[in-house]
Amino acid sequence: RHTRYIGDWSSDVCSSDLKQNLMNFIHVLGELENVSVLFTSPNLDFLGNEVKKLLKEKIKDFENIAYFESLGFELYYSLMRFTKCVVGNSSSGIIEAPIMGVSSINIGKRQEGRDQEKTTVNSSFNKSELKNTIEKVLQQKKQSKKNIKNVSKPSKIIVNKIIEMCKKDISKKFY
Repeated sequence: RHTRYIGDWSSDVCSSDLKQNLMNFIHVLGELENVSVLFTSPNLDFLGNEVKKLLKEKIKDFENIAYFESLGFELYYSLMRFTKCVVGNSSSGIIEAPIMGVSSINIGKRQEGRDQEKTTVNSSFNKSELKNTIEKVLQQKKQSKKNIKNVSKPSKIIVNKIIEMCKKDISKKFY
């Protein structure tokens, strides 16, 4: 029986090592035993077409990796229910995965600064760190779904955050 992963990648404009990072990501996932990986097409972000081209080209080397241009919302979320982990640098691993009770591995700095649930583990693009992180998540039990009914009203959270930020000294400094 295969453990299922969803590879979810968006181009990272902050990274000058885009190609090398993506190659590390694909190789680590491709070399995992008894793991099936499903990649979805990146968004129309900056460099998204370059990422898509690299993905399509490089995953051919690995039998355990499949690529889909688009799954649509229903199929994507249906597949996520049967997935062990979402791994990549997309917000899907930060936002949707915890709601579905799916662990996620956030790679790199693209999602830095976003609130994360305990089900999200962060990793760099370093091959050995990424492999160790994935192996650690493979050993975890299925996560419980996040109860979104108990989440405070988002508008109240946003207003309070704005008020908090306005109290800080954000005046421009001149030298």
